[in-house]
Amino acid sequence: MTPLGNSRLVSVAFDSPNPAEAAAVAQTLAENFVNSGLERRYEASVPARAFLDERLRAAQAALADAERRLAAYADEHRIIDLDGQRTLLLERLKALGRQETAAFAAQLAAQTEARQAGTDAAATDSPVIQRLQARKAELSADYQQQLKVFKPGYPKMQQLRRALAELERQLRQEATAIGSAARAAAAARAHQEARLAERGDEVRAQLRDLQVFGGGYRVLEREVADHQERHDALLARMKSLESAAGPGINPIAIVDRAQVPRAPYRPDLGKNLSLALALGLLGGVALALVREARDDRLRTAHEVQRHTGAPVLALIPQVGRGRAAPANAGPALLTWRDPASPLAEAFRTLRTALVFATPAGAPRVMHFASAAPHEGKSSAACATAIAFAAAGSRVLLIDADLRRPCLHQVFGLSNAAGLSDGLTGTAAPLTQATAVDGLHVLTSGPPPTQPVERLAGARMGDLIADLGGQFDHLILDGPPVMGLADALVLAHLADATLLVVTAGRTRTGALAETAQRLRSADANLLGTLLITPDDGVSRYGYGAAAPDSGRDAVPHRQALPPRRQG
Repeated sequence: MTPLGNSRLVSVAFDSPNPAEAAAVAQTLAENFVNSGLERRYEASVPARAFLDERLRAAQAALADAERRLAAYADEHRIIDLDGQRTLLLERLKALGRQETAAFAAQLAAQTEARQAGTDAAATDSPVIQRLQARKAELSADYQQQLKVFKPGYPKMQQLRRALAELERQLRQEATAIGSAARAAAAARAHQEARLAERGDEVRAQLRDLQVFGGGYRVLEREVADHQERHDALLARMKSLESAAGPGINPIAIVDRAQVPRAPYRPDLGKNLSLALALGLLGGVALALVREARDDRLRTAHEVQRHTGAPVLALIPQVGRGRAAPANAGPALLTWRDPASPLAEAFRTLRTALVFATPAGAPRVMHFASAAPHEGKSSAACATAIAFAAAGSRVLLIDADLRRPCLHQVFGLSNAAGLSDGLTGTAAPLTQATAVDGLHVLTSGPPPTQPVERLAGARMGDLIADLGGQFDHLILDGPPVMGLADALVLAHLADATLLVVTAGRTRTGALAETAQRLRSADANLLGTLLITPDDGVSRYGYGAAAPDSGRDAVPHRQALPPRRQG
C-alpha cells in the first residue's frame, strides 16, 4: 500500500504473472481492510451479548450433561436406534429362520454327496479328473503310435510310460481329494447349521434386553429434547440481538476498484527470448551429441570386422524402390535378370572371394545367417546361388527355415513337399529346377512340429551328404540366429557360414553375440556380407512386412516361373 501525496487516499498494488490474479488480490486486500473496520465497530456496539452469552453457556452445559447421560445409558445397554434396532433384530430373526431351513437341506445334500464321493460316477464329474483322463488317453495313443517305430526300451518310450504312471498316480490322488472334500463339506454344513441356531438364540436374547431397557432410554431421550429446546430459544434471541445492533456508517470506502492490467510491465520479453534461444541451441547440440554417442548401430566394414573377428567378404548395395532396375526384377533375382546391375557385380565379387577363401576353393555347403530378422539374408542367399549357377556350377538352394519359409514364393514353386518330408521320413525330398540354368531349389515343405529336433537329427546330415554328391554347391537359408537354435544346428552342419549384416540397422551387441553363438556351435564363420545403405529398406517376414515381401527380401519381389522338377 502506498499513500498518495497530501490526500487521504491509499494505492494498493500486487505483482503476479496472471493479470486477473493481480487485480483480484489487490481488490481483496482493499475489501478486507474495509471489513476489519466494520468488525471493530460491531464488537463495541453489542455489550448486551454478555448476559445472553452466560445463559447460553449454562443451557449448553445442561444439554451436554443430558446428552452424556443418554449416551452412557445407550452405550451400557448397547442401544443405538431403539425402533431401528427392534425392526432390524426382527428381520434378522426371520432371515436366520430361513437360513436354518436352507442349512438343514444343504447338510442332508452334503451327507449324501459324502457317501457317494468314493464312487466312479462322482469322480467322473470332476473337471480335473476328466482332464487327467483325457491326457492319459492322449499319452496312451501316442505310446501305441510310437511303439510302431521304437522298442519299449527306447528312452522316449520309457519317458511315455513314466508319464502314464504319473497320470495314474494323479488320478488316484484326485479321487482321494474329492472324497476328503465331500466329507469336509458335510462337516462344514453341520457346523453351519449349529452356528445358525446359536445366532438365532442370540438375536432372541437381544430382543428381550432391548424391550427391558427401552423405557429408561425413552425418559433420557425426552430430557435431552427439553434441554435442546431451551438452548435453541436462547440462541435465537442472541442472533436477533446481533442483527439489531448495526455497525453504523463506515468512514472507510473503496474509491476505485482494481482493474485487470492490459500489458505486463515485467519481465523483459526480448532479453528472455534471446536467452531462451541461446540455451535451446546449446541444449539441441548437446542432445544431438548424446544421441550420436548412444547410437550402437553398425555402419562401416571396420566395425563389423572388429565385432565379429571375421573379414568382410563383400559390400552389397541395398536395393529399394529408388534404384534403377528392370520392372520385373526383385532384389533376390536382380543378379539374374539384370547381370549389369551393381548388385549383380557385388555378388560376383562375393563369389570370387569365396573361391579364394579356402585352399580347396569355394565351400561346398554354405550357410547364410543373420543376427535378427529384416537383415536381407534370404535375398543374399538367392543372389549368391544365382551367381554360382551363372559361373557354370550346379547349385542347390535349400530353404532350411522350417518356421517361415519364403524361397518357394521367390521362385514361384510349389511347397507341398520338400525338406521337412525328408527329415520326417514321410517321403524323399524333391528338388525343383528354376528358370536359372544350373540352379535347383529344395523348398521347406509342410512345417514340422519340432523344427530344431528335425534339423539336429541324423537324417539332416545324411540328406546333405546325399545332395552334396549331386550338386557342386549347397546353400542353406535358415532363420536368424538370435532367439532360435535352428541356425546353430545348420551352422554346425555347413562347411562355412556367411553372416549377413545391414549397415545402419544391425546392433553391435546383437552382432557380437551372434558371432559368439556361432563359434560356440563349432561353426566355421568364414566371413560377413555388409549390406550398405541405399534408398530402400530390406525386410524379413517374422515381423510386420509389406504384402509383397517375403521373409527378409526388400520390396519389388518378382517370382520366377517353375521350369521342371528333378
